[in-house]
Amino acid sequence: MVTKVPVDTGTIVWARKRSQLSVDRAASLLKCETSQLEKIEAGTAMPTATQFRRMADIYLLPEATLLGLVPASELALPKDFRSFEGARVDLSYETVLAVRRVQARQEAIAHLAEIDDQIVAPELPIHTIRDDPEQLGASFRREFGFPVIDQLTLTTQQSYQRWRRMIEDMGVSVYVEPLGKDDSRGVSMYFNEFPAIIIDQNEKQHGARLFTLFHELAHLLIRQTGISNFSPRNAVENFCNRFAASFLMPREAVQAVFDVADGKKIEPDLPQLEFAARKLSVTISQIALRLEHLEYAPKGLYARIAKLLRPPSPKPKGKGGPEWKYMYLSRYGHNLPSYVIGSLDRGQISSVEAARLMDAAPANIGVLRATLAERRLDVNDVFA
Repeated sequence: MVTKVPVDTGTIVWARKRSQLSVDRAASLLKCETSQLEKIEAGTAMPTATQFRRMADIYLLPEATLLGLVPASELALPKDFRSFEGARVDLSYETVLAVRRVQARQEAIAHLAEIDDQIVAPELPIHTIRDDPEQLGASFRREFGFPVIDQLTLTTQQSYQRWRRMIEDMGVSVYVEPLGKDDSRGVSMYFNEFPAIIIDQNEKQHGARLFTLFHELAHLLIRQTGISNFSPRNAVENFCNRFAASFLMPREAVQAVFDVADGKKIEPDLPQLEFAARKLSVTISQIALRLEHLEYAPKGLYARIAKLLRPPSPKPKGKGGPEWKYMYLSRYGHNLPSYVIGSLDRGQISSVEAARLMDAAPANIGVLRATLAERRLDVNDVFA
């Protein structure tokens, strides 16, 4: 006999809509007919135990919440900066899912801080959109202590790893999650005392990820967090774009790469821009736009170059790939596992609870502990 689960139909409908799923898409994910899900939501049929468990997984909710046994506490989705002039823009299921996962992780960190006095919320400086983003980016660059000469000696991947770790050391958790196609390039969150950034896993260029990293950091600094697409038509997005450009491509770095001085204009070709982008750990389009903003290139350079660019060809998949422990840290960052393992080592939580919070098997905690220490040494030894 197939076990049926009596559900609260109002909760089931709310859970689907909360995930930005249509009935058709939800039915497809649940591996059932649309008509079957419509009956379940109308209360004329009950889901099987297997379907119910899939609902909990797909809607990212505890089974008790889906049953209506506990009140559904709901964190609001971050503000959406992708809309323009009040136009409503829908979010994809993939982006909503990524946001909900990160919200849960940051809630877990806040819970650990309540029981473990060694975990302290960061105190990020507060700025406003009325500040000069060019000066603010340059100021943060100086505080990070990352000279231009060092930037020019690193690969783009090394720069990304270095700067990501610096931001994590500020107390900002940085996650890499798959966001919806053409949906968003990054997300920033500051709904509790522990800020977080999400970078789109589908973005494979480290230079583009770096720009997203500092764009979202600017959102955190001015306490205007949300879902981004970097549109210059939005005042907040434009501010964050300029902050990221100033940080990654300071005037002196651009002058060094192009051998250009104030008052002089150049019009580099694509190979020259490609070389500069590689040296500065950014993308070709970013350096072309920066040259225009600094008035080293005539207006229109960015538009002309953009027409020449093609999306990067996907790299052929070879055998193997990075070990799972490095893939884990690439996605989850260093803060969440560091906080959890620290609390575990101090006896504040059990190994079972640590594994649940980290979404990892208990047997893998020791491996991740050693890898965290290894990665910290790797980053610190970049300039050795």
